[in-house]
Amino acid sequence: MPTPIKHFETSATIIEGDVLSTDDLNEAIKGQDIVYANLAGAVDKMAGEIVSAMKCQ
Repeated sequence: MPTPIKHFETSATIIEGDVLSTDDLNEAIKGQDIVYANLAGAVDKMAGEIVSAMKCQ
């Protein structure tokens, strides 16, 4: 399950989660206007998962 990062004060919602977990990803982007992902490693696969989840919203 994605975990909000509580110590960050801003109008943004910051969530830490597993981009390769479909359930985590769908929950994290639900209702968001903008998605920013700080990725490292298999970036093509991770970015593809994010785009797929966004298309399902």
